[in-house]
Amino acid sequence: QGLAQALGKLRDSYQPLKRASQSNAHLFIASPFGKDRVSMAQLLATHPPLNDRIERLNSLVI
Repeated sequence: QGLAQALGKLRDSYQPLKRASQSNAHLFIASPFGKDRVSMAQLLATHPPLNDRIERLNSLVI
């Protein structure tokens, strides 16, 4: 339960940048232009998305 809550806080704290520049976008691990774009981080992800992880953890709670 604690892990699911911690993952929920990470998911809920996401805020896209209000201003991003093409000139420094290459410095970011994920695209600074919005969370709907597929980023390199998503392509190389080693873990499922946070929502999927939280749902699976909550299903384990007895």
